[in-house]
Amino acid sequence: MDRTIEEIIIAYLDGNCSTPDLQRLHQWLAADMRNVAEFNVCRRQFVGAKAAMMSAEQIAEAEKLQMARIAYVEAHRRRRLMLRRWIVSTAAVVLLLLGVGTFLSRNYSIVERDSRICVFAPHDSIRTLVLPDGSRVWLNQMAMIKYPEKFDDDVRRVEIEGEAYFEVAKDAAHPFVVHGEQMDITVLGTTFNVQCFRGSKNACSSLISGKVQVKGNHGEGCIILNPGQRANLDGENRQLTVQQDVNTGFDAVWHNNLIPFNNASVEQVAHALEHFYGVEVSIRNPKGHNHTYSGVIKRTGSVDSTLCLLRNAMPIEYKRTGNDITITIQ
Repeated sequence: MDRTIEEIIIAYLDGNCSTPDLQRLHQWLAADMRNVAEFNVCRRQFVGAKAAMMSAEQIAEAEKLQMARIAYVEAHRRRRLMLRRWIVSTAAVVLLLLGVGTFLSRNYSIVERDSRICVFAPHDSIRTLVLPDGSRVWLNQMAMIKYPEKFDDDVRRVEIEGEAYFEVAKDAAHPFVVHGEQMDITVLGTTFNVQCFRGSKNACSSLISGKVQVKGNHGEGCIILNPGQRANLDGENRQLTVQQDVNTGFDAVWHNNLIPFNNASVEQVAHALEHFYGVEVSIRNPKGHNHTYSGVIKRTGSVDSTLCLLRNAMPIEYKRTGNDITITIQ
């Protein structure tokens, strides 16, 4: 039986959302702004439950963080109206306890009971953050990262769900470990992309520079990656393989709001549009068209603008009705 959207929202906020449910949630949010409002109501209720479990020290720290964020928002005139609406619609005491920042900025983070920081990317944009050691992280849509307020141990360890791009600060004495449900990645200082979606049996990591160790978390083995290689983990067959001579830069251009295509068919381009914009794409006249396309296009605010760019590079026409798009190959 399919889960209701309410059940999927609860699973997502609790960190137990499967990849199919995550995709369904993304499409539901993109379909109507009223759905976003309903999601924020559920999220506020979840935040309130989290507040009850916080220690006095965490409450004090969260209050300082919240007041600083409020001051920042008030300094920007275009956000003042949004701040007022947010204060009216949200229990102020809950927000002060958690220091989650403004919901209307669509950046969501909480401080957990064990003093780890949990950051979520919005459903429709990329979130960028700097870790305590100076490493930089880009979270793709609806991805999540957990990390300590300070790296005190010998190992700098973070946890992720979804897709993330890392530029790790070099520190040979303190290896950096990215933990996902399917695999762990250990580095000293490097840039790489990783996809580890909760509930999925597969995962992958692409190395742009440096060197990393990739280890399957369920007996799939351990390998060392060099630049231009991608580790593919097949959890169903318990296999961890290396793909050679990969244009790994393509795997990570999303963090610059670019959409990559590397020898992609029209069907693969359509799938990318569905992923980035939460739309449904159908293709007419696909038979006999075996051309592929490579390159990157700037991700714009609307799918129509992106389709116009694609139409200039590919023999296609399109028609859009709401979130349903029909691409016709000429």
